[in-house]
Amino acid sequence: MSYVTLGVFSRINFNQSLFQYWVALGINLKYPISKKATALAEGDIGTTSSYSIVFGSDFSISQNFFVPISIEQQNFLNSDSVRTEMTLLKIGLGKFF
Repeated sequence: MSYVTLGVFSRINFNQSLFQYWVALGINLKYPISKKATALAEGDIGTTSSYSIVFGSDFSISQNFFVPISIEQQNFLNSDSVRTEMTLLKIGLGKFF
């Protein structure tokens, strides 16, 4: 299964230095773009949501760019039969404006 995800997060920054540490809480809405699965009936796969807690750091590499690194734990809203969660490691490149 593949999903397109739209998320909203509230982030708290702990310091303003070369490494900026932060924590965030958020909610995600997931819409399936691929419903191919072996354990579920295709008709049972639909839009779902999850909530997240994220720990991260933004590392400044110049006056214009930074590298964000985060670990995100997503827990899907429980169904009657399945408990689903996932952990994500995200690394990127950002630009200050």
